[in-house]
Amino acid sequence: METSNNLLVVMVVIAMAVSIAGTMTLLSVIPGKPFSITGFAQSEQNATTTATVASEANINIVSTSTVAFGAKSVGATDDTTDMSPHPITIENNGSVAVNISIGIFGSNLWGSVYNDGNFTFNVSKNETAKTTWVWGQPTWATIKNSTAGVETSIMVFNLSPDNADGDRINVHMKIIVPPNEKAGAKTTLVKFNASIG
Repeated sequence: METSNNLLVVMVVIAMAVSIAGTMTLLSVIPGKPFSITGFAQSEQNATTTATVASEANINIVSTSTVAFGAKSVGATDDTTDMSPHPITIENNGSVAVNISIGIFGSNLWGSVYNDGNFTFNVSKNETAKTTWVWGQPTWATIKNSTAGVETSIMVFNLSPDNADGDRINVHMKIIVPPNEKAGAKTTLVKFNASIG
């Protein structure tokens, strides 16, 4: 009887070993297996992905593209610092810091005088706590006529392209109606140009 008990124990142990080995083998071939049987050679390969982002100077007007001052009398002054009308908001949506220049493209705003002091601009930060630049035009400066061969005015140096740092500016406009200006609608095209900072 002792032999049959020993034989029975050996057979139970063998049955358990076969059962465990079979279960582990089945689990090791299932996709997303929780573990693998040790002792088998495993292989792991790595691959590298690279990309280069091109340097691109690109700006976009993200607010109104028309500054309408409405009806004004001779000698009247108005500007956009009170947000009425709204200033032009420019965003750097390129991949590098940019310098932005401003100039009139075409005819001057006023017929009676060149724009000196009568049509000016300045720049303020749009995302006040975040906008980064090396320099922005803080005081009123004349908008020059670039089609007449006059250099445009640099408005901002090195406006960041990083949204986390702030990438928007407000371009404020100011008009003073000249004393001898004739009645009628006044229009000019203001051009913004971005170059790599």
